Amino acid sequence: AQLTWIEAYKEGKRWDKTAGKRFRLSCHASDTINVKQIRNKLNSWERRYAFVPDVVGIDYPDILAAEDSTKSERGVVNDTWKAIRKLTQELHALGIVVTQADAEAYGKENLDKSNFSEDKRKNAHVTSFYSINQTEEEELRGMLRIGEMFVRRQRRRQRKVRIVQCLDINRPHVLSF
Repeated sequence: AQLTWIEAYKEGKRWDKTAGKRFRLSCHASDTINVKQIRNKLNSWERRYAFVPDVVGIDYPDILAAEDSTKSERGVVNDTWKAIRKLTQELHALGIVVTQADAEAYGKENLDKSNFSEDKRKNAHVTSFYSINQTEEEELRGMLRIGEMFVRRQRRRQRKVRIVQCLDINRPHVLSF
């Protein structure tokens, strides 16, 4: 069931009193902020709120503003991914980023490390790469699979986790195995 705006506002205020001290969210339109500006925002939060993140999440870094606008599209993507790696290393934080797969991914049941978009050098800048896989039948049944595409310093295993969801009642995780 959907909340009214008043219920959502009250719930947001209640949540902010507890988790809000440990959680910060910054939303920006595509191509309006780069990793250097994200770092500046985090520095500001550290000074103002004594907030230092353990986790930094970036939804689709390929559409962040360029670190250096004189570079080619591929160079911009590579620089962005390197800058994210540097940011998380300096913060000693977990970086979670989401990117898109290539056109070949549409016909595959399980994505692998060949299903990168834009620039394969993305793979060089991450410690682990996971895929979210879902067939049409699994989608109808409320299931998906998260698979290891690769994990540095680990032998090839390519483990998978199956997740049962019930999005109709806002439960992205009901059961996993």
